[in-house]
This record gives sequence, C-alpha cells and structure tokens, in this order.
Amino acid sequence: MVEKLRIKNVKTEEEKDLEVAGIFIAVGIHPNTELLQSLVTVGEDGYIPAGETGETDIPGIYVAGDIRKKPLRQVVTAVADGANAAVSAGNYC
Repeated sequence: MVEKLRIKNVKTEEEKDLEVAGIFIAVGIHPNTELLQSLVTVGEDGYIPAGETGETDIPGIYVAGDIRKKPLRQVVTAVADGANAAVSAGNYC
C-alpha cells in the first residue's frame, strides 16, 4: 500500500513528501509522434488523425493507442485500437 510520495523539483532540487492513498500513472498525455511526423499527418496537438481501423492518411500505415486522435484515452480503448489496427494492417497486406 502506498502511504506517501516523494517529489523533487528538478530546477531547485527541493524535495517534498505528499501523503497519498494511491498513485495513478498518466501515460499518453503528450503523444510521442515525432518519429511519424515526416510520414503521416500529425495534428497541431501532436495526435494523429485516423479512423476506427487506425488507418492514417497514408495507405498501409496504421496507428493505435494514445497517439491516435480520439475523445477517450483509456487502457481499454488503446488495447481495442491495437486489435483494430493489427487486423486492418493484416488485411491490407
């Protein structure tokens, strides 16, 4: 069980303990799409527009998870994105 979290300000080196009952790790808050920017359209917000199958504006290139522009960012939707993109990519071949 988590009881506290120690945080450190990397600029000032100041450390502080916070009493907490749990920790949630937030991944996907900032999409890591730099690698794809020269290949597909990436929105100003950093997310890649793609349909439900994950297909981007370039045929044969599919994206899934938290880099795909969508209204809900949850583990379950990322997993579903992966399944849809995998099946669609397999059908493309």
